[in-house]
Amino acid sequence: MEAPEDYFEHADSKAHFFDAVIGPEGAVHLQHGDLEPSDIIDWMNQAGRYDLRATRKQAEGGRPSIIRIIHLPLARTPFCVSLSRETWLKLSTAFNLHPSTPHAFVDNNGAFAAYGLGDWNILNTKRIIMKVPNKAHVGWDALSLSYSKDTQGIQRLEALVHGVSNEEWSLLVSRISAAPHISLHALYLPSLLFMQHAYRKCRYRDSLDTNIFLTEKETKYGTAGKLIPVSATSAGLQPPLDEDQELDLSALLRRLHSYQTELSSLTNVSKYSKAYGEFLEKLCEDDLVRAKNRRTGDLGLTGQTRQILEMLQLPLSQCNTILDQMQALRERVQSQTTLIFSLISQDENKISRLIAEQGAKVAIASKRDSTAMKTIALLTMLFLPATFVAAFLSMPMFDWNADTGSTSVGSQLLWVYWVITIPLTLLLMICWRIWWTFEEKKSAKELEDAKRENKRRLRQIDQQTANGSAGSWPIPQKTD
Repeated sequence: MEAPEDYFEHADSKAHFFDAVIGPEGAVHLQHGDLEPSDIIDWMNQAGRYDLRATRKQAEGGRPSIIRIIHLPLARTPFCVSLSRETWLKLSTAFNLHPSTPHAFVDNNGAFAAYGLGDWNILNTKRIIMKVPNKAHVGWDALSLSYSKDTQGIQRLEALVHGVSNEEWSLLVSRISAAPHISLHALYLPSLLFMQHAYRKCRYRDSLDTNIFLTEKETKYGTAGKLIPVSATSAGLQPPLDEDQELDLSALLRRLHSYQTELSSLTNVSKYSKAYGEFLEKLCEDDLVRAKNRRTGDLGLTGQTRQILEMLQLPLSQCNTILDQMQALRERVQSQTTLIFSLISQDENKISRLIAEQGAKVAIASKRDSTAMKTIALLTMLFLPATFVAAFLSMPMFDWNADTGSTSVGSQLLWVYWVITIPLTLLLMICWRIWWTFEEKKSAKELEDAKRENKRRLRQIDQQTANGSAGSWPIPQKTD
C-alpha cells in the first residue's frame, strides 16, 4: 500500500531521538538529543556519533535489548508526514514499520490498529499504529511502533513519534528514562501517549467550561452551580441586570456558536480517545488471559502488562465522564443561546411598543390639528356669508344714497361682475381638480415604488438566508 508523494513534506525543523541499551543484567545506557534533518539517515544506520556498538559493549554480557525512537515535529500542515518520501522508505525498512503508517498519519479523524499482536513470548513482530483526530489545543499525536522478541528473550522496540510538541516529547523522554525496562513493553509507549493526550483534552475541556461560565456570568442568567431563589433579588443575593449595561448580543451569539463548534469537535476527539483507551485495555487483558492459560512465560512481562493496565484506568474513567460533562456543557450553551434570542425578541418588542407609542402620539397630535382645522373651517363658514354680503353691498355699483323712488340702487353694469366672477370661479375649480389628479397619480406611483423596494429587500433577505449568511440584530440605543 504505497503512499502518494503528497503525503510527505520535507521539514527544516529539528527532529529528536532517544536510544536505550538495556543489558541482560539490567544495566541501562541512555542517549537522546536533537537531530538535524540531514543526520536522520546516519542515526538510522547508527553511523558516526550515533553508533551504539560502544554502548552495547558496556552492557553486562550477552546481547542487550534496544529501544530506538525518533520524534518528528508537525509539518507546516497536519496532513503530511514531516519526512521526504525517500527518507520514509528507508526509515520504515530499518524499523520494520507497517506500510499503512503514512495513511494513518494524514488521517484527520483519528485511527489505530494493531498487527501481529499475539503471545509476547512467541517469536514474531508486533506493530501498532495510532493517530489522534486533529484538534488544535489538544494535539496531532501519531505513533508507529514495531516490537520484536527473539528466542533468547532479546527485545527490540523501534518507534516513530509524529506531531507531538517539543514539550510533550521532553515529558515522554523523562518518563521513558525513569522506567526503561517497562518501556520495552510494546503497549507502554502507546499508553503514555494516550495518557498525555487525555490530559490535554481535559485541560481544554476545563478551558471551555471556564469560558462558558464567564459568558453566563456576563449575561447574569443561569450561572451553573448557583441556584437563584425567587426572593434572591429582593434579598440582595442576585443583583438585577443593570438597565444601563447594554449587552452586545450579536457578539455573544457568535461566541456561543463557537463554543458549540468546539464542543462538537472535542466530543469527536473524546469518543476516539475512549475507543483507543478501550483498545489498549483489551490488548492488555487478552495478554493476561493468554499468560494465565499458558501458565508459563515471562512473569516480568506479565507484571508489566498489569502495571500498564492500571495506568489506563484513570484516563479511561475520564474519557467516560468527559462525554457526559460535554453534554451538560452543550445544554448550558443552548440555554444561553435561547436566552440571547429571547433578549433579542424582548428588544424587538420594546422597539415595536416604542413605535406604537410614537404612532399614538402622532395620531393624537394629528387629531388635535384636525380639530383645530375643523374649528377654523367652521368659523370661516359662519362668517363667510356675512363677509360676502358686506363686501358685495359695499361695492361702488350700489348707490345707497340715491332716491329709491326715481333711481335704481344697483348699477346697470352689475351683470359684468357676475360674468367675470362666475367663469373665474369655475376656472379656479378646474385648475384645482387638475392639480389634485396629478397629486393622486404621484402618490400612487410613490406607493408602487415603495412596494417594489420592499419586495426587492425581502427577496434579498430570503437569498441571504438561503445562502446561510448571518444577519445582524438591531440593538436599540439608549436615548435621553
